[in-house]
Amino acid sequence: MKIVVIGATGKTGLHLLRQAAAFGYEVTAYVRNPSKLKDVAPAITVIRGELTDRDSMVRAFAGARAVLSGLGYANLKSGPKPSGLLPDILTAMEKAGVARYIGISSGAAVTLPGDKKPFVAVLVGKILKIFREDAVNDKREEVKILSGQHTIAWVLARPTRLFGDALTGKYQANLYRPRKLWVSRADIADFLLRQVESDEWLNKAPFVS
Repeated sequence: MKIVVIGATGKTGLHLLRQAAAFGYEVTAYVRNPSKLKDVAPAITVIRGELTDRDSMVRAFAGARAVLSGLGYANLKSGPKPSGLLPDILTAMEKAGVARYIGISSGAAVTLPGDKKPFVAVLVGKILKIFREDAVNDKREEVKILSGQHTIAWVLARPTRLFGDALTGKYQANLYRPRKLWVSRADIADFLLRQVESDEWLNKAPFVS
């Protein structure tokens, strides 16, 4: 089964690539700079392309079960906002016949109806709004775009904070309240990969912690 990873050269994206083999997936990494993946498993197909190039994405996405995104806050520093790229990504997915988008949101930045965040998580969100308003607005816009369309099924994981790289498998997903205030990047990658074939969280944005 083929999956495509975008944002694959970031910290979480690299975990997605390294763990995907254990799930038995045929993995394509769609990236701007393939040289950043020279030390990643050779079984991965690396395609160079821009997330603004619909035709290139359609070719790369063809035959995939899902597109997984490692795009996060860091990407705001070096290029277009991820939410600004999302409409083209979704259009390319539709043209390529890919019906599932799986990505990373933010439990601190994004509040949804029914949320019961602990005080500390609310405080982190307010602090983030002060110092990274661009990132907060971007993550909120991402949810609006996905929930406002009905062609592509989606899952967004909402970690309050990404911390560490250990794969523990001890995380939990909860729709309204995070169990902890942090989760490792490896555990988030594990959760995202499990959504390729699971329908449990389709069209939802659970906290993962």
